[in-house]
Order: sequence, then C-alpha cells, then structure tokens
Amino acid sequence: MSSLSLTKPPIINKTDSLIQACTKVIKQRSASYHIPGHKGHKQFNHFLANGQSYDLTELVGLDDLYHPQSTIKKIETAVSSKFGSLESIISTNGASSLIIASLIELAKFGTKVIVPVNSHISVINALVLTGLEPIWLEPDYDENWNLYTTINITNLQNTLINNRNQQIAGLIITSPTYAGDISNIAQIAQICHEANIYLIVDESHGSHLLFNGYSELSSLKTTAHIVIHSLHKTLSALTQAACLHINQKLPFNAIDLKNNLKLISTSSPSYLIMLSIEESLKKLNLENFISVNNIQTEINQNLASIKNIHHYKPNHQIDSWHILIKSNNITSDKLASFLINHGIYPEGLIGNGVLLMLGLGSQNNDSKYLCNALTAFKGSKPQSNSVNPKFNKPLALFNQVMSPRQAYFAKTKTIKVADCLNKISAQNISICPPGIPLIVPGAIITQEIKNNIKDLSIKIVNV
Repeated sequence: MSSLSLTKPPIINKTDSLIQACTKVIKQRSASYHIPGHKGHKQFNHFLANGQSYDLTELVGLDDLYHPQSTIKKIETAVSSKFGSLESIISTNGASSLIIASLIELAKFGTKVIVPVNSHISVINALVLTGLEPIWLEPDYDENWNLYTTINITNLQNTLINNRNQQIAGLIITSPTYAGDISNIAQIAQICHEANIYLIVDESHGSHLLFNGYSELSSLKTTAHIVIHSLHKTLSALTQAACLHINQKLPFNAIDLKNNLKLISTSSPSYLIMLSIEESLKKLNLENFISVNNIQTEINQNLASIKNIHHYKPNHQIDSWHILIKSNNITSDKLASFLINHGIYPEGLIGNGVLLMLGLGSQNNDSKYLCNALTAFKGSKPQSNSVNPKFNKPLALFNQVMSPRQAYFAKTKTIKVADCLNKISAQNISICPPGIPLIVPGAIITQEIKNNIKDLSIKIVNV
C-alpha cells in the first residue's frame, strides 16, 4: 500500500466567516466519509461551474414544482421509471418535508400512527403539525454497540393487537437505520396490509440499494405503500434533494402529496437542486456502483487487519455502504476526533461507534487514507475510563401523557434542566446526526432523559 501523508486539523476561530471555516475544512479534509454522496467531486453536477446563472426561479418555460407540466414533470417521470414506482415526486426541502407531507395525508385516515423510538426528528415534527398521536414501538437493541437495530416483528404484532381498537392510520419506519440496519420490510408490509394500515418507509439512507447489486434489500421491491429517499446521502444530488415513491395503489395520489408538500415548503424551490436531481439520474449505472462496492471491500479487508478497531457486523441484513467502527481503547467521540485530526471526516457518532458513509463520490484513495490513519491509531493505549458519552444511550419507550401537538401548543415555561425531572416536555430535543429525539413534546422527562439532556450541555428546557 502506498504511503499517503496525513494532515493536521484546521484551526477555526470564532471570528471566521462561514466561507473561511468551510474553506479550511475542505483544504484539511483528505477523505470524506460523510454525506453528501458526491463528496464534493467535480464529475458530478457539471452545471455548478455556472451555478449562479442557473440559480433561477419559476420563469416562463421552467415549470412549477408543485404543479409540474413539462420539464419538472419529465424529471419526476424519469425518477419513477428509474426506481420502478407507480408515481414519484421530488423535493428540494429534503426527505424531511416528504415525511411530513406523507403523515399529513395519513392523518385523513386515522388518529394514531405507530412510530419506532429511533425515528427521525421530522416524524415528531409531523406529529406536532398533524395532531397524530404516536404509538411507540421499540425495535431490537444491540447492547454491544448501544443502538437500536431492526424492527422486531413480534413487538410490531403485539403492538397492533394491543391497539386493535385504536384508529391507526399507519406505520412509519426507518430502514436502513443510521447504522445501516435493514429491517424485513417484506414481512412488515404484509403485516400492515393484513391490519389495513399504510406503511411508509423512510429509506433516506438507502437510495442506492436498487443499483449497487443488492436490489432485493430495497423497500421498493416489497409491497410498502410509500418509500422516501434522500438523493444526496449516497447518490450524487445536492443536499436537500429528495424524492417520494408511491409503491402501491392508494386512495390518494401524487397531486395530494404535492399539495401537502406545498403547505410546508418554500414557494421558491431551488432549481439548482432540481438540476442536480436530473443530473444524478445519469449516474445510476452499474459501473459507478461497482467502483464504490470495490472500495467498500477494500476497507473491510483493511479493517480486519487492525486489531484495535471493531467493525459492526450484525447477524441481520445491513447496508455495506454504512461502515460503523469502534475501539475498546478510546471513546467514539475521541476516535472521531482522531480521524478528523488525520483528515478523515466521518458522518458522526452512532451508538458506541463512529459512522463512515460511502457514496457515489467515494474515491480509491479514501480507503488508503483511512487505513493509514487507523494504522497510526493502532498503538494507542487503552484509557482507564474508556466509556462512551451517556447521551449515546438509547431511550426506552416515551411515557406519552399528552399528544405532541397538545404539548407543543400548550402554555409553557422555561426552566433549568436541574428542575425538569417528571415534568412534561414541550419541545423536541435531538442529536443530529442522526436526528433521533431524546425527548418529544408531551412525554414525561425521566431521570435517564434528564441525564441525557445534561450531557448535551443544554441548560434550559421548555415544559
């Protein structure tokens, strides 16, 4: 293996402008293991060379995102064709807005929705906006890695039985999870059909699954009703590019979802982002995906040879473009800092691990830089107090005493975290990434939750 020089971390001052801070990080970064999937490489999104000229608005002839008839409609038709959906719509406000738009529609069919506790913050925001009440679902949990993994089928079935008299509109789940865990969507979809509820899959981290040789892992290959993708996380579109696929016949259509999207999104959608979606479709060829798969194989081989590094390899299905590592020597936050100090920028901390994400822009040298950095790490001595931050602990089911909407719009007061025990939260607190909530509006703040909030150095909360 060739020797690559390792860099030093940038010194970013509080007085730096954003452009100065970004420039320092770009110059210091040797390898990108974070989103977006294009990794900043110029072979993607060629129009950005004249980006300011293409920063347009709804001019005559450029179509309307919320009522597309021509050019934008053509993009959505192409997305639907590439992904094999019945209909697809695009968003320049990220997958979060599509999740909210979907749950707005679900609110027409029931008063409750089943929500795993490791769902994205956008799901909680949708509960506040719609008035839907959550029925919390606990996924399986990996104690070694301190994270929730896949949907437990028995828990789901029992949840449906225990709430059979409730007006349940649907179930929304995250698969792959932020660690890459993939649930048995086919079986979950069958259960939802039998229960006559709708299944929405937040597959934001899995838009590549159809194309990288593991298409059977994509929710679009099941009878899930709606599948939502971030087109920037692993593919090559710009940040906030996303799409929603209608995968089964529904009592509503793309126009209904567009109307919901219009309620919560800007009236000036970015044509740069829409252009990047159009460009990203041209990159969905097998050659590009084989290249990334080869990088992933090389990384796995390198990790296997480094004794102090452990690679997350659960028994169930996992997406290979998510690489979660940890060490028994130092905590995950210190391991992440070590990598950054050597120019390796990870996606973030997930459970007890550090998440490295691949994307279409991943380069062969990325593997070499990572291996060099971790080889340098190999001599690190174990720390006597090598435990991970307390806020990484997963949460038990929330004790929901008010709906998120009721709590959010109720009369509230701001208090010190020290005084918040057993109070009803009026706010949503989450760590991003991955954006999983520590507390949601309407839930009781337990001692564990209070400790987690304190560990984030938060001083005050709304109750």
